[in-house]
Amino acid sequence: LDKGNSTKGKFSHRMPGKRHPSIILYDLPNTITDQKVQEALRTYTEDGENLRIRFKLKGRKPDTSHWVMEAPGKQSSN
Repeated sequence: LDKGNSTKGKFSHRMPGKRHPSIILYDLPNTITDQKVQEALRTYTEDGENLRIRFKLKGRKPDTSHWVMEAPGKQSSN
């Protein structure tokens, strides 16, 4: 970056972690529970596993949220 190498040693790098399939649910009412969402999603999934909530964002409409959910990782049998 610069010839004096003043930034050398200040930065590090690492490989990104493995990401699992995610889904975004838009404008869910703030009053809805995780259990109700899981029940509704289970009707659309083949294996019936629960999704993990990664985070929530403020929704576009008042009193709503966007939920970002992630599928659980498969267990490896090493």
